[in-house]
Amino acid sequence: MRIVLSVALAAMALAAISIQTPAVAEGSAGVGDLRIVHPWARASAGHGNTGAAFMTIVNSGGADDKLVAASTSVARTTEIHETKMENGVMKMRMLMGGLVIPAGAEVALKPMGLHVMMMGVTEKLVEGETLLLTLTFEQAGSVEVAVPIAGPGAMMAPTMN
Repeated sequence: MRIVLSVALAAMALAAISIQTPAVAEGSAGVGDLRIVHPWARASAGHGNTGAAFMTIVNSGGADDKLVAASTSVARTTEIHETKMENGVMKMRMLMGGLVIPAGAEVALKPMGLHVMMMGVTEKLVEGETLLLTLTFEQAGSVEVAVPIAGPGAMMAPTMN
């Protein structure tokens, strides 16, 4: 009986620790009321030194939050970007002030739209590998996300292909 009780208490303690610690899990991660789902990046093409990461950010809370920064050890600079068509020309630019994640909503970062832009990539992004990306939110704080790398021309996460 004591052994069963000890095992049960140990399992409950581990569960409590895992609830308080943001997960670094390929496919999803979370911090506060925010969940990062289906993160992915494109593999490096040729000798390029840029990369892009995509994901959906779900805010299940009652207040807006804002993605204010992103970082990774494999890029010198990481910015939150948007791609828009302006006067027949596709333009990409940094979102000044961050990206609002509305309460009770989700925001999709995807090719030809919102994305995390990595510039000065110091290590080739290789299809089938994973990169660690830290996302920083104004209210919820930071979360480290394991981002699977798809092929160079991929248009969706490798697990969604």
